[in-house]
Amino acid sequence: MTHDGVISPKEIMRNFAHNVRVHLNDPVFTTKFHKFATFIWIALLIPSIFWWSESVQWLVLMSVWANIAGHWSAYQASRAEEKQDT
Repeated sequence: MTHDGVISPKEIMRNFAHNVRVHLNDPVFTTKFHKFATFIWIALLIPSIFWWSESVQWLVLMSVWANIAGHWSAYQASRAEEKQDT
């Protein structure tokens, strides 16, 4: 915080990054997040089939999301395996 009480953008990003790290390492938060995300993707299923099936942007978004979800799942599995080994 600066002397005039204003938080700098760098400090805001540092705090945000810290909070993200804390929440992503919390199993209760990640469980609730994945449950919520599952329901969101189920809700998006109907519009995807009927209205967005020809959209290139939607296809790109789905492909990127699939890659992120796959890598995140692999990362979480490797962390669980590391914890079991110790």
